Amino acid sequence: MNGSSESKSITPSNHSSVISTNVTLMEADGKVYKDKFNFASVDCAATIMKTNAQAKGASAILKENKDSYLLNECSVKHKYVIIELCQDILVDSVVIGNFEFFSSIFKDIRISVSDRFPSQNWKELGQFTASNIRDVQTFKIENPLIWARYLKLEILSHYGNEFYCPISIVRVHGKTMMDEFKEDEEGNQHMGAIKEEEPPTPQTIEEDVLLINQTTLNECRVRLPHLQLNEFLKSFNSSNQEFCVPSDAEPQVTTAKTTTAITTQESIYKNIMKRLSLLESNATLSLLYIEEQSKLLSTAFSNLEKRQTTNFNTLISSVNSTLIIN
Repeated sequence: MNGSSESKSITPSNHSSVISTNVTLMEADGKVYKDKFNFASVDCAATIMKTNAQAKGASAILKENKDSYLLNECSVKHKYVIIELCQDILVDSVVIGNFEFFSSIFKDIRISVSDRFPSQNWKELGQFTASNIRDVQTFKIENPLIWARYLKLEILSHYGNEFYCPISIVRVHGKTMMDEFKEDEEGNQHMGAIKEEEPPTPQTIEEDVLLINQTTLNECRVRLPHLQLNEFLKSFNSSNQEFCVPSDAEPQVTTAKTTTAITTQESIYKNIMKRLSLLESNATLSLLYIEEQSKLLSTAFSNLEKRQTTNFNTLISSVNSTLIIN
């Protein structure tokens, strides 16, 4: 019986290796119920924001139900639907399906996204041509452009000459900001592990120092002159631009060829990390300046103390010699 076989498979064993092997086999032979998360599902609070006036039952495309659909007459010129996704994502694929018989299948479609609604600046992710099949079809997005909260689906043409052009399901897959942040962290950790395995040579260290000096320190090189006490205290109230030494060489203006490559919008986590890194570097430069000025002050006070001691000893010797003469 199935019940007895299942109960035997989960019976505790004294050998941990056997258990781990059984678990691995069970997981390998298992069934995947959900491959990707659908950000256009009613289960995660996705909603329909707007459709053309003739559309009916638009909310049906957010549910996994083949018997319900978004219904449009094929004669309508401008057929579209705007979906609010449940999170801001980089869209990597859109799945659209029509399961209804005796209806026309969508042919040419346009997919656009925006980070706000209403919007006058929709970012077009592409135009696609669907197949004439009654099943779900996946449309891959090459460049997601922005972190999208709203997706606009437009039906430009259709197959056949039926009266209705329905859509049964729309799924939107993508990557959230947190997913991208975790991937970047894993990549950085992997690169760090590789660098730890290969210790840098002295020549490599010198090249790295020269590279840092040419890139970072040339932007704001700290000068450490011998300042008087009042000048040093005034420097705390001045801006950090006073500590920057102008570069000896004139900035060279180079003309670069403009490229048509469109980059993807950065996530808020990347922007925060960049700002924190910039603040950390500025704080390090400030600490180095304060430390060096403290050394200069300590040296100045030490020299002053030595001079005062010498002068005082000279004065005492002079007084003593005068008293002895008298």
